[in-house]
Amino acid sequence: MFVDAERMFGKLKDDDEILLREMMHLEIQSKTANERIKQIKQNRQLSDCVTGAKVILKFQQQYELLGDYQAIKTIVSHSGRNFKLREFDKKLMQTCEILKDITKKESNCLDAFVKSAKLVKWLKESMHTCM
Repeated sequence: MFVDAERMFGKLKDDDEILLREMMHLEIQSKTANERIKQIKQNRQLSDCVTGAKVILKFQQQYELLGDYQAIKTIVSHSGRNFKLREFDKKLMQTCEILKDITKKESNCLDAFVKSAKLVKWLKESMHTCM
């Protein structure tokens, strides 16, 4: 589990070579160690994407947007729990790759828009009756 990996190797997160050496000292084979380093990095990236994913999911629910939001739901489910290695797949990481570009300011803006649902509804109805 990633909690254990972070506890053991968290201080080495920015230095893959030292992390690899430490894993080798634990008698983890090089191929396996490199795969674990990749997964640890993916887990960190996923953790960074959770905030943006939560806001997008609120937006989707508030405005009843259709589409496949399963990858975003999976990212949101990462919040506050221990993610399993097998849950990493290509689609999930591609979604996370897109979400990582959402800034805190953009996330706050989307959140404010969601919280303004009554105003948006009123504007839509008012604009429709004016035409």
